Amino acid sequence: VRAEVAAGAVALVQAGDLDTALGATSTVAAAVERARVRLAVEATGRGLPTAAGMGLADWLRLRCPELARGVLHDLVRIARAGQEAVHAPLVQGVLTGRMPLARAAGLHRALTRIRGALSPGDYDHAVGLLADAGSNPVFEDTDITRVSNRLLATCLPEKDHEDRRTAQQQLRDVHESSLADGSVKRIIMTFGQDADYQAVRAVL
Repeated sequence: VRAEVAAGAVALVQAGDLDTALGATSTVAAAVERARVRLAVEATGRGLPTAAGMGLADWLRLRCPELARGVLHDLVRIARAGQEAVHAPLVQGVLTGRMPLARAAGLHRALTRIRGALSPGDYDHAVGLLADAGSNPVFEDTDITRVSNRLLATCLPEKDHEDRRTAQQQLRDVHESSLADGSVKRIIMTFGQDADYQAVRAVL
């Protein structure tokens, strides 16, 4: 079957084999993505782009010209994130196949926005929370987007206080209790319209 497909003789492939072959291409593509992330993180850590006198994005683009712009940007983001131990849960989520690259990059974007508003310990906990959610097969991309948006709405600095209050009123299934100084102590996020079948909790 592989020889026939490689030779372009797809018409000779039996229907059952064709189905299997298509599934195999998905498996191979996922394995290539994981390998690419692993290599990009390692190359970044060794300073290979800098040694070549190039930025990381340009260095990767030269070696992976087939990547779409969005995929390249995601790869750059996770390669850089992987240089900090705190982001290990995100990187490991991708490397173990529990989380696609695009999802990990999206979670890192959200984390970057709230990092300045959290203590190092709280940020570490937030990374773990989102990495766990992102690795959970129960959650679809729309669920993960909601988690990220709600975390942003709750944790952004007080300069956005009025906008945050409006957002919190609209998000009826996000509850929080605050310390006297206004910092967030607990966030409980519940998925689903009216169901409480799944929840992710963070104590910040």
